[in-house]
Amino acid sequence: MLIPYVQEHVAGNANYPDLHNSLGTLYLKIKHLEEAEVAFRRAVELNPQFLKARMNLFHTLKLLKRYEDAISEGEFILAHNITYPDFHCVMAEIYEDMIDHDRALDSVFKSLDMNPDYARANFLAGVVYSRKGEKEKAVEYFNKCLESKPDNALSVITKEELQKLEAE
Repeated sequence: MLIPYVQEHVAGNANYPDLHNSLGTLYLKIKHLEEAEVAFRRAVELNPQFLKARMNLFHTLKLLKRYEDAISEGEFILAHNITYPDFHCVMAEIYEDMIDHDRALDSVFKSLDMNPDYARANFLAGVVYSRKGEKEKAVEYFNKCLESKPDNALSVITKEELQKLEAE
């Protein structure tokens, strides 16, 4: 196992943020989320501009369902002009988990502005509109998702969502 090896290097080089980030990544891989959070936080404390460590912390906080903390990290990351459509989708998922449909849609549309054919973003828009009770909009975005040729798993889920809406 690599964790004891990296822990030993962290102990000998405690002020090296990349080692803390590496340790956090190893913990994340084995689903030790609390330990991963501690390691990522230490990396960020040592270097507040270490965006990779912040992104890892952001994802870990999302997995821990600590949404307010995740949003805080996400906003810091976005302030550094991160232009990844998938990052906006993760923000949208967090907002939707918090039942903040408007902010979820805002994040989804930022993603779609970057890539209108991004299947995941179109799917998320469909989910949010469905939960808001806006069936026509939900169907529109689920269809856009399917038109953008999603992977098989997303295609199956999207078709299931469309069938649910049609059954209503």
